[in-house]
Amino acid sequence: MASKRRARKNQQPKKSPRYDRAIKIEEGNFQRLDRWLESLNVLVGEIASVEVNTSLVDKITTEKFIPWQVYQQLHAISRLNLEKLNIHSSLREHYLSLRRQLELEYAFLLVNPTSELYDEKISKQVKQDLAILTQPNNDWENLLSRLPNPLDSDNPSVMLTLHKLLRDYPFLRTLRKLGELKNVLDRRNQVVWQSESADMIYAQTRIQLGGQISNCYDQKLLNHPHRKTILELHREGVEAGEKHWQGLLEFIITIVHKYK
Repeated sequence: MASKRRARKNQQPKKSPRYDRAIKIEEGNFQRLDRWLESLNVLVGEIASVEVNTSLVDKITTEKFIPWQVYQQLHAISRLNLEKLNIHSSLREHYLSLRRQLELEYAFLLVNPTSELYDEKISKQVKQDLAILTQPNNDWENLLSRLPNPLDSDNPSVMLTLHKLLRDYPFLRTLRKLGELKNVLDRRNQVVWQSESADMIYAQTRIQLGGQISNCYDQKLLNHPHRKTILELHREGVEAGEKHWQGLLEFIITIVHKYK
């Protein structure tokens, strides 16, 4: 009887390589879905309010989020480069803070076992670096940068790491926010050096998740010749922003509940 059972076991069809590949692809898809849902879960806490700013500009620029470009700009931030770029001394620490946060986000990925960039060999040292990177002082500048250098295009290993980094949802979200902050600092730098030609925000409205609405208006708006027009445009912008914000919230909540 035992020999018959062994014979039947040996007669069972073996799983083909194609089947194994299909299983691996499916597992990879589930892992990417889990990372995406995890990023959505964090994102819910970051869209607790909608903010609408109204300003008059001399020229409309098409600012789009290009991860590679933003990463290059943030990676290039250093004390020496800030001086070369004629960044005002009062703003340099704010720029360096953006670079520190970029280093910090990458370090989190290196020590996270669920991350595609997890590196067990250096995780112990990275954890020691985290104790310094999380502090808002200049000690982090003495640490060895672990960020992949976007200028090292001849190094396949560096480019592969950078490719993985720029497709990580949580990192991309942080990268976008840091890029937006850098744009604000760039405009502020123009204000410091050429205050008369800088764009000015005349009206700002923030709507909190709990329903609280905060309105801020620049004092110069009161004497502006197009005051009524600016306020009307701002009101329309607030209404459009509120509808978009509500729709985004409903979409994210629906997705999270569906795959919960």
